[in-house]
Amino acid sequence: MGKFNPHTKHSDAYYKRVGQVMIDGRRSGHTATQIVAALQATGLPSPVGNAWTLDAYKSALARIRAQAGNTFVGILRGMLAGDFTREDVRLLTGRL
Repeated sequence: MGKFNPHTKHSDAYYKRVGQVMIDGRRSGHTATQIVAALQATGLPSPVGNAWTLDAYKSALARIRAQAGNTFVGILRGMLAGDFTREDVRLLTGRL
């Protein structure tokens, strides 16, 4: 799997799937390692094009919490489209 430019914008479907896995894992009380395994099982790359690792998950989550980057924007678009609730987004951002 090749690396993407860090500013690569993925499809809304990508952010919906990644966001849903993260939200479901956090809602279920799964550990970060379990969430990473679930992200790996999707077959989707991390936002920068590498395999999902604990560091990649923590980095993506930190960017979401900082309300920065394409993953955060993609998840917000999902909320506006009705794919995620405000509570779903709050699980990832800790606010909103």
